[in-house]
Amino acid sequence: MAAKRKRGGEHRESEAETKLSRLLHTENSLERMLQSAREEAAALVEAAEIEAAELAQAFEREIEEENGGLRERVASERDRAISSIRSEAKQETERLDGFDQATIRDAAHHVLALLLATEDSRGSR
Repeated sequence: MAAKRKRGGEHRESEAETKLSRLLHTENSLERMLQSAREEAAALVEAAEIEAAELAQAFEREIEEENGGLRERVASERDRAISSIRSEAKQETERLDGFDQATIRDAAHHVLALLLATEDSRGSR
């Protein structure tokens, strides 16, 4: 009976060692899988950061191009407005230059008379 117990104990020890060995093997496999998952996650994060940086640069280039177009349109509109104002000023100058001295003198006398009449009317109130 002692021999049976001894064999039974050895069998249990052998079985326990096998289970322990499988457990250690499983733990090692899980550690390798975890390490692999961490490396893959790090690679994905790095790839995402690179892609985000590229997208940000593309967006900045697009904005800069649009700003360039906007600057050109604003400059063109400004130049047209300046040209229009200069043209109107030239036409008005030519119109005013067309008045003879007598007309200008008569207009000045009329304005003075109006101003003096207004001052007289203010003073008499």
